[in-house]
Amino acid sequence: MAKISRREFGRRAAATVTAAVAWPAASRVMTAQRAAARPNVLFVLMDDMRWDHMGCAGHPVIRTPALDRIAREGTRFTNAFVSLSLCSPSRASFLTGLYAQVHGVLGNRTPLDFTRLTTFPQRFQRAGYRTAMFGKWHMGVDMDPKPGFDHWACFRGQGTYFNPTLNVNGTVTSLEGFTDDVTSELAAGWMNAQDERPFLAIVGFKSCHSPFEPPPRTANLYERIAMPRPPSFDRPLPDQPQWIQKFDDTGHTPYSRIPFDDLALRFARLVTAADENVGRMMSALERAGRLDDTLVIFSSDNGFLLHEHGLYDKRAMYEESIRVPLLMRHPRLVKRGTLDDLTLNIDLAPTLVEMIGAPGATEMQGMSLLPAMQRRRRDKRSIFFYQYDRETPYSTPSLMGVRTPDWKLVRYQEEGQLHELYNVKKDPFEMRNLFDARSAQKQRERLDRELTRLAPLAKVVRPIR
Repeated sequence: MAKISRREFGRRAAATVTAAVAWPAASRVMTAQRAAARPNVLFVLMDDMRWDHMGCAGHPVIRTPALDRIAREGTRFTNAFVSLSLCSPSRASFLTGLYAQVHGVLGNRTPLDFTRLTTFPQRFQRAGYRTAMFGKWHMGVDMDPKPGFDHWACFRGQGTYFNPTLNVNGTVTSLEGFTDDVTSELAAGWMNAQDERPFLAIVGFKSCHSPFEPPPRTANLYERIAMPRPPSFDRPLPDQPQWIQKFDDTGHTPYSRIPFDDLALRFARLVTAADENVGRMMSALERAGRLDDTLVIFSSDNGFLLHEHGLYDKRAMYEESIRVPLLMRHPRLVKRGTLDDLTLNIDLAPTLVEMIGAPGATEMQGMSLLPAMQRRRRDKRSIFFYQYDRETPYSTPSLMGVRTPDWKLVRYQEEGQLHELYNVKKDPFEMRNLFDARSAQKQRERLDRELTRLAPLAKVVRPIR
C-alpha cells in the first residue's frame, strides 16, 4: 500500500465522490425543491478538548479565531456537558440521542449496534441529504464504512497524528500529512461537490487526544508563555475520595509523566491547529457561497483534566472532564449570543432531526435545542444524570451523579469511597466537598432524590447510598 499525496488522492477520488453523490433523477428533483428550506450541516467533533480552551471562552493564551467567529456570529452554549466522559460512549450519544447505558457503547472498543439503533446521519440520508464521515469514528476497532453515510474516509481507532491510513469507501489508502489537515481537506472538497441536495458532513479530529503531537506549523507556538495553573492544580484535598488521594496513573502513561508545562503547551498547540482547520473548511464553504446556508457545529466528545486535583484524562465527574465546548452558527437558524441552558451531548441528535423535519426525535432521550437556538420559549433542563463504570486498568471508580446549574452530587458505586457534593456556582473548581456538611444537608437529600428518580433513564436499578 503506497503513500500518495493529498493532491493526487483528490484527483483519483473525484470519480468516487461523483459516484457517492449519485441519486435517482426523480429524487434529485424532489430533494432540490426541499433543499432551500433545509440547511447543510458541518459537525466538527474534537477529541478530549476542554470547554475553556478557546478565546471566546476567556482563555488568556490560546488563540482560536475561527471558533471565536462561530461564537461571535452564532451561539456559544456555556453549560454544555456529556453524560459519560469517555470517547466512544459520548460519540455514540451524539449520534443516537441516547444515554450510553441505553445505546450500549460503554467502552472504547465497543461498536455501535446498527441492528437495533438508528443514528441521525441515517435519518438525514433517508430524508434526501448526502452524508459523509471523515476522520475519527472510534466506535469499535475497525474502520469499515458504516450505515448512514454515502461517503466514508475514516481511520482505525485512535489513529495517528501523521500520515493517516484511511478507509475511503472500502479502499484502504495511506495519505501524507498531519491527519486533521488531511481529513479537513477531504471534507472541504466533498462538501463543495456539485449536487443539488443539502449535505451532512461529520469531521472527527484526532486532536487533542494523546500522544499530543501538534503539526510542525504550531510545534513552537506559545513557547515563551507560561500556561495558567488552576487553583486545584495537583491538590487532592483530604475531604476528597480515597482513589484521588492514592491516585494510580496506570493506564494514563505515558502522558501522565509529561510535566504540566509541556503537556499544557502541546494541548494548546493542537487546539490552535484544529482551529485553523475549522477556519479552512469554513473559508472553502464561504468561497463557494455555501457558508451561510450551512449550520456549523463544533463540540468535543469529552473534556480533559490537566492536573486538576492531581488527575489526568477524563472519566471522573469533575467539571474539566464532563464539560465541553458547543458552538453553532447559521445566520437564519441561530441567534447570536451565549446560552447558559444545561445542554447534553444527547441533545444534538433530536435537534438536528427536528430541524430537517425527519421522524425519530421523540424516540431519543435528549431535548431539542432548536427553541434555544432561536431564543423561543422553551423547557429548560434543571438537572442531568451522569454515570461511569470502572474500566481496567484505569483507577476512576464506578460512579453516578447529578448536576444542576448550581450543585453537583457524586456517589461512588464502590464501597469505601467518600461521596462528593459541591456548590459549583460558588466553588467552580470543586475545592470544598460539602457532602458531610450540615449546612448542605437539605441539598444533598434533594439531589439524592433526584438521583433515584433519574437513574432509570440509564437502566440503573438501585444507586448506592
